[in-house]
Amino acid sequence: MSNLPSAIHPNILPRLDPEYVAIHNAQIAHRVPPHTIPWHPDIRKEPPVPGSSPVRAVGAVKDINLQNCKIRAFIPEGTPPPKGWPVFLYIHGGENQTPILQQSRTRIDALKFIYCKGKAEFNADVNKIAVGGSSSKDESFQTINSHLLPVVDNTASVTDERYPSWKECQNTVWLSEGRMMWFRNMYLPDPTTWTEPGNSPIFASEAVLAKVPPAFIGVCEVDLLRDEGIAYGEKLKSLGVKVDVKVYPRAPHSILGLDAALKVGKQQADDSIKADKRRWHCTPGPDDEYLSLTRLQYSLKRRRPGSTRKQIQCSDELGSIHRQVRGRVDRAVSDLQLYGL
Repeated sequence: MSNLPSAIHPNILPRLDPEYVAIHNAQIAHRVPPHTIPWHPDIRKEPPVPGSSPVRAVGAVKDINLQNCKIRAFIPEGTPPPKGWPVFLYIHGGENQTPILQQSRTRIDALKFIYCKGKAEFNADVNKIAVGGSSSKDESFQTINSHLLPVVDNTASVTDERYPSWKECQNTVWLSEGRMMWFRNMYLPDPTTWTEPGNSPIFASEAVLAKVPPAFIGVCEVDLLRDEGIAYGEKLKSLGVKVDVKVYPRAPHSILGLDAALKVGKQQADDSIKADKRRWHCTPGPDDEYLSLTRLQYSLKRRRPGSTRKQIQCSDELGSIHRQVRGRVDRAVSDLQLYGL
């Protein structure tokens, strides 16, 4: 097993959840890490690692061409709430052939489209928009934040004393230092751009970060991105932003995609859903209700089919926060335009 291309490093093995170790050895250890071979678009044809939740039924799927990207809208079954469907704009990571500026523009396009046309196109409640993602460079200009394993500081390294997890987890599974630097150099070939707020949100001005809405940040104990995610959460808290930060013990970077196979993966998915529901002021119910409900979800079309699974429907009234949310969306677009995006 130790001779396989993606074998678990001996320093990392005792720190991992045994459930994950079994899946890794059976499904991942034999795979050649993409950062060790020349890049080719066929990498997307690799079968996903088994362990994701089954694809949930939806009422309709629509693909929309925008100025800088395509988006795919998953519209729930059934009757929408009185004000329309809540929206979750999902930003995914790993698209390393896409320039970082282009990624930012796609996010602006998607947010503007949802806010300006979502009601007419999908009966969306544009005052209930959550924006988040997994393993993505999640900008800080959102109505509700849900950051899972975020990349927030593209200057981090194994010699960086600010983030001990980079050195501690440099040989971790799935997202090692070598793979992370491969992603970074694909996205950001010019190191002089690494500190720009659009590339490293943690360096945004305090004035901008103070406007970030309530956030949920989920990081994994055996992930080299762990400490920068925690630091980002602490910085937001110091500026008065309401933030929940959770560390998932003995978990590596990739657990969200294994939510049907790993207890900790399911917990991370559930926690993100519950965070959105709390921010929308929905009345909490039994845990299984969160997974039986449906949510309007958006993803960039490049994401693998079926990878947006957990969906949730909120039917409560916004009441007094209506104007606050509208103002946050307006400020979000304004703040992004300050960067020329």
